[in-house]
Amino acid sequence: MMRLAWLGILLLPAADAALAQFMPMRFDDDFRSQRQGCDANGHRAACWKDRPAADQLRLSIGGDLRWRYEHTGKPRYGLERQDRWGVLMQRGSVFADLRVGEHWRCFAQLASSITRGRAAGPSPVDENRLDPANLFVEWRAAGTGEGSIGVRAGIQELQFGSGRAIDAREGPNVRRSFDAVRAYAARGTWRVDAFAAAPRQNRPGSLDDARSRTQALRGIYATRTGGITSWDVYALHGEDTAARYVQGVAHERRWSVGTRLFGSGLDVDRGDRLCAAWRVPARDGRRRCPELRQRWCAIPVLNKPAPLALAGRSGQ
Repeated sequence: MMRLAWLGILLLPAADAALAQFMPMRFDDDFRSQRQGCDANGHRAACWKDRPAADQLRLSIGGDLRWRYEHTGKPRYGLERQDRWGVLMQRGSVFADLRVGEHWRCFAQLASSITRGRAAGPSPVDENRLDPANLFVEWRAAGTGEGSIGVRAGIQELQFGSGRAIDAREGPNVRRSFDAVRAYAARGTWRVDAFAAAPRQNRPGSLDDARSRTQALRGIYATRTGGITSWDVYALHGEDTAARYVQGVAHERRWSVGTRLFGSGLDVDRGDRLCAAWRVPARDGRRRCPELRQRWCAIPVLNKPAPLALAGRSGQ
């Protein structure tokens, strides 16, 4: 834990060097704009962004650190032991971004999350000693005018819109990553992303996370950015071959279609979901016909989108 604390101290001088706004994902930061602090004012930390490494090679190095203190009275309504002094959570990461010419990019980010003080022990989203949060290769066509297309493959964080449907999970101490292939196209005010992904299973050790073998996520997400109002349109398909319900385990499929209107203090998110779970029970050694269960739910969310609670799932 002290090692990450020293890392945070080393990163503090970079705070005034980054002239560009930090994005939720480190790979979305504008490193060229951040380097302006090196060229204009001589900030040494900014000189590590978009740094020429060789012919046709540019390298950016950085990191982040977050400390969070939490105290909960009567955890789980008194069912768990009370924390004596509260919980201290620490999350840090280091990353390297390598650009090869105009088309290729390699991005690697190692993250570490540690929790101290929870009497009942760390939860699954409290602790992950060391694992890659992002480790991908990206190809991007040379930009012509306002348009661009690209493909990204590997371990990566995903976040779209307000994060109501797909989010990198910023709140907990351990963020969420996916094994994914993502293609995108942007022109003018439009950007369209298509992806196929599987969430990675977070484990508390070092370099032990693995791809989920039962869950998959596919979808298309389009965004039109306007001057006053902007809007998103998306279609998602989630699948879990071993979804746990109160009644047992079943193969679950979820189709979601939605739209979001936002801008100038407005944020309205509306979506419809079709949920289907197949279950083949066995009794006295005989198999029955599959049961198809469907459920429609349309929930409008204003200003502050909240996670959607799914009924029927055990432990939710």
